[in-house]
Amino acid sequence: EKIFIGWNTLDNTLFNKIISQEEKLKLRKNLGLKDKRIILSVGRLVEEKGLIYLLNAYKILQKKHNTALLLIGDGAKKDFLKNEVKRLSLENIIFMDYIMNKELCQYYSIADVFVLPSITIKTWKEPWGFVINEAMNQGCPVVATNAVGAAMGGLVDDGETGFIVPEKNSDKLANAIDKILSNTTLQNDMKKNSIRKIQNWNSDFQS
Repeated sequence: EKIFIGWNTLDNTLFNKIISQEEKLKLRKNLGLKDKRIILSVGRLVEEKGLIYLLNAYKILQKKHNTALLLIGDGAKKDFLKNEVKRLSLENIIFMDYIMNKELCQYYSIADVFVLPSITIKTWKEPWGFVINEAMNQGCPVVATNAVGAAMGGLVDDGETGFIVPEKNSDKLANAIDKILSNTTLQNDMKKNSIRKIQNWNSDFQS
């Protein structure tokens, strides 16, 4: 009787603010991404976030779509990742440092897909990934690996609010993102499903 489940929730009102079309267009213009399909990832630039696999997936995707990859965060692997961008001849990659929560929702609002490609390392595994909660508040379809707690813990519904893919697999990662970018109907359905799901994923949530 003294045991209860503490659901991994956050204050949705910080991230579900309505962003006007004018604000979205202004942000896109400021970023130089007016006509790009935006793939977004938010988090620390460290090994366990698996961003090297996202870069390799993006190499596949940039041949098929008019894309941009927006990476928000900082960390020990930043210089390494920037060097990989050059080595892989990737285009339209934008690195941005920490963005305050009150501004972050605008970046989620312009994303076509949100990706959390975390991997398991000897000393760490992604316990949840609250950035997924944040992204879903703006209706982002989510692609996450099976090393992500939020993906395996019930927040991400595979095929409904996004896709769950095997960790450390750039081909599967690219394929999942491609499915979303190639199908406007699927993307819109996932957007609606994400908003509907996260609205009920709060401190009062019951399974």
